[in-house]
Amino acid sequence: MAQNFTPMAVASTHVVCDPTRTRKLLLNQRELDSLYGRINREGYTVVALSLYWKNAWCKVKIGVAKGKKTT
Repeated sequence: MAQNFTPMAVASTHVVCDPTRTRKLLLNQRELDSLYGRINREGYTVVALSLYWKNAWCKVKIGVAKGKKTT
């Protein structure tokens, strides 16, 4: 999955962060299989619904959405 997290402006200036680096999803295999099965269908994508910060961890509530039809 392609994601791009821009660095925070108020974060440390001496640490260089790559916004497109690979990040680990903490999901079990059943949840991963369900997610990949849904997004492999034509016209579906993963959407971040909300972000929750707790110390150094970020929790992301994700959803699967179908794109708009263009005519």
